[in-house]
Amino acid sequence: MPSASAHAAALWAGLNIILLLVLSVLVTRQRRKYGVVFGDGGAPELTQAIRAFGNASEYIPAALVGLGILAFAGAPPRCLPDASIVDDTTSRAASANRVCCMGPNYSEGRC
Repeated sequence: MPSASAHAAALWAGLNIILLLVLSVLVTRQRRKYGVVFGDGGAPELTQAIRAFGNASEYIPAALVGLGILAFAGAPPRCLPDASIVDDTTSRAASANRVCCMGPNYSEGRC
């Protein structure tokens, strides 16, 4: 039977994988909106979506490996969602929110 640490690691892994999927959908939406297949086509909104997804795809795998190692080592579940992974997940989610809100009627703080 999996330990509580494994369940906590699986939860964080699942949340981060969902976040990656959301970010990839946002990139696809922007690409379709601007008709861009390669690169960013000079569209700031597409550039932002690409960077948000790129940053997440660079950092999330390392964080998930760290979670797996902690779970395998038997760290208590409360130690798994430490400040770094929670901060990483919330900053990626905030980045996704900014990408969703970009558009011709975007104004800071009104999303």
